Amino acid sequence: MKKTTASLTSFFILSILTTNSRLPIFAQQEKQPSPVFRITSSRVRVDFVAVDKQGRFVNDLRSNEVEIYEDGKKQNVDVFYAPGESRQKELVSPGGAGAAGTGVASSSGPATALANAAKTIIVIDSRTIDSNNFVHSVAAIRNFVERHLTAGHAVMIAEVYRGLRVLTPMTRDKATLLAGVDKLKPQSVYNPLDASRVLTQGYFHDLELQITDLREALTVLCYSLAGQAGRKHVVFFSEGYPIQALKLAEMQMREAVSEEKSSAVRQAAAREVGRYQDPNVLGMVRDVVSAANNFGISFYTVDARGLIALQGVGSPDKSGNVAAGPGAGARLEEQGRPDLAAAARSQNARASETEVGPSEQIVATFNLTALSNLDDAQNTLIALAAGTNGLAFYHTNNLGIVLSYSATEQENYYLASYIPNAKRKTGQFHTISVRAARPGIFIRSRMGYVDIPEDALRNARLSSALRHPELFGQIAPLLQIEPSKGKTRVVTGIPGSQVEFRQDAGKYAAQVSFLGMVYDSNGKPISKDFSINKGFNLALTPEQFQGLGNNPLLSSTELNLSSGRYRLVLLVEDRLGGSLGASVQEFQVP
Repeated sequence: MKKTTASLTSFFILSILTTNSRLPIFAQQEKQPSPVFRITSSRVRVDFVAVDKQGRFVNDLRSNEVEIYEDGKKQNVDVFYAPGESRQKELVSPGGAGAAGTGVASSSGPATALANAAKTIIVIDSRTIDSNNFVHSVAAIRNFVERHLTAGHAVMIAEVYRGLRVLTPMTRDKATLLAGVDKLKPQSVYNPLDASRVLTQGYFHDLELQITDLREALTVLCYSLAGQAGRKHVVFFSEGYPIQALKLAEMQMREAVSEEKSSAVRQAAAREVGRYQDPNVLGMVRDVVSAANNFGISFYTVDARGLIALQGVGSPDKSGNVAAGPGAGARLEEQGRPDLAAAARSQNARASETEVGPSEQIVATFNLTALSNLDDAQNTLIALAAGTNGLAFYHTNNLGIVLSYSATEQENYYLASYIPNAKRKTGQFHTISVRAARPGIFIRSRMGYVDIPEDALRNARLSSALRHPELFGQIAPLLQIEPSKGKTRVVTGIPGSQVEFRQDAGKYAAQVSFLGMVYDSNGKPISKDFSINKGFNLALTPEQFQGLGNNPLLSSTELNLSSGRYRLVLLVEDRLGGSLGASVQEFQVP
């Protein structure tokens, strides 16, 4: 006799509470393609855009027309999606469109309302932007929200000051975004690119603090975006940082004592420079580029300084960057640079569509092909954009064009993946190049990645979520705490419709982790390990899967806590879908 859906679901949830709640966290790596861009030692995913000689997007390339090379060796591409093709075919959610076994992901869950929208995160580097430039940058953001934001574009606003401060969540609501813009105020400013300050007291101290804050802010942002499907763009407003600050200091020292005849004075100046600690700006760029490339994130950098000197409009500089402008495509074609010519034409075509004046120059970062070359880049803005397959924008406060580029490229990118065909040590940087067999097609892709073990990548992401739970909201955890003088009972859960399942041998498989860290009234964790550490490895029949719907998957934990005030940070992780949600609750134990 068949059970009803309700009774079947109730039985299923009860069985989890009584049986599976003691299962350990899964250690098995997910080796099949998933909608989350994730680079591991087992699989590498590459997103890229293709244009013709006129700079128009080419969206009809097939897998046999594309070759991908890692460290110069051709790879066997086994997953290939052209623009517009679903990248979530193998994952389904109960109660959604794919629940009948079609293999198409459903539209349930809090993040999926934005799943088909272009996703852009606006980050403003508050401390390093001059107050006048800051006002212009904020005005550009406001103008975009008021005049150019479309229904299909979701935006998040954040700033970097002492770490990352989120002003609005990912949303399409203009009122919410404008309220976030109102929170942006000029901060105390120091100019890291002001050569005259390099030898002054405190310059390197300030620079080191800001580089530390920037590394933390941008890497945790990348980790928080990992659960969002598809390619994500970060529009980063800043005035940049010197890639090699110590060399800049050495040059300034030599210039300062160039007319000094006393060798003792020159030697004293050299010793003073020798005492400075390298703030490792290049290391920060490497870390951010690696985190971004692991999760399909591209940086579109905007120089808040406005007009700066370029090495000839329409001519590539020593790093291979080109400023687009009228006639740039033809000039670059004559110079034997068809790839940059296509870029310039593409930019000018899209610039005309968004009414961008000819004086507004855009720097395309196409030719920086190895991370070791980042120290030759003009500054960190070009380096971040080049390393993550983005674009660097100069001399423009028209955020409309920047985000128009962002939205357009998110609609026109390919996604492919392969399992590397050569053994190598983890922790090494590997270059990636993508080539089209079809003549006249030029491809822009990420320059490469650092091979990071799956466990290390996951642990770093979980650590970021504990420090910044407000950033992690792809799924909405359920949390109920019942404090008592004896054992405090904690019930954790997740709505079934927010879990991604994969069809496997007639079953619907999913993996969910509940991880909770308890902190005392002083903000210190009560234990080194997670206070809550539960894992579900589910295999449902089609009937159970259909009956689950939005009913929650629950787990119960008892904690031995003495009297006092506590704070619980709960992380719920969908291991197959890549989503991570956080919930925070303070409670008092009598």
